Amino acid sequence: MGGKVAGPHHTGYCASKFAMNGFFESLRVELLEMKTDVSVTLAYPDFVVTELLERTIEPNGKPLGEVGKRFYTKNMMSPQVCARLILKAAAKRQREMVIPWQGKLGLWLNFLFPHLTDRLIAKVALAHKQRIDSLRAEVGEL
Repeated sequence: MGGKVAGPHHTGYCASKFAMNGFFESLRVELLEMKTDVSVTLAYPDFVVTELLERTIEPNGKPLGEVGKRFYTKNMMSPQVCARLILKAAAKRQREMVIPWQGKLGLWLNFLFPHLTDRLIAKVALAHKQRIDSLRAEVGEL
């Protein structure tokens, strides 16, 4: 979702996703203009259980490591499920795929009430920070 709605503490990540979004939106129109039969599907999943968080570099220059690994929950999407959903959307030539439903709701809220969305994102970011701090205590990294 970092290519649709920006979150705090992920400035570089979100900037790169917004850039990719612009690139593929432009590419979609160019392909249409050239009358090709190529479609472009943009995927916006929520958390996917990858090694991204483990490798995320903190302000102290160290990766999150075990703390990042433990951040993931059983409710988060596996890479296999994410890939299957993306392939299904691409086969249907969907313009976009936003998953899960909370992401779709968030986009609508952001469109209609951007200030409210900013506050909600800040609240979620604080909850994530508190969870990271709690996980640090569990693995003895405080």
